[in-house]
Amino acid sequence: YHSSVEQAAATAARAGVNTLVLTHYVPPLVPGQESQWRDLASQEFGGRIELGDDLLTVSVGKPPR
Repeated sequence: YHSSVEQAAATAARAGVNTLVLTHYVPPLVPGQESQWRDLASQEFGGRIELGDDLLTVSVGKPPR
């Protein structure tokens, strides 16, 4: 089962995370669609949105104590 972009973004928002990294695209992400996928995610999630790709590195910080 794969979540839609909107479902993944809503889950990230409910979880209270700062960064959402989308990967394993179904249907496959076509070059040129990146802004469309970011727009879909931003309707549900107000944080940083990254579109994962091979060899992408994303730095995340520790939550405050």
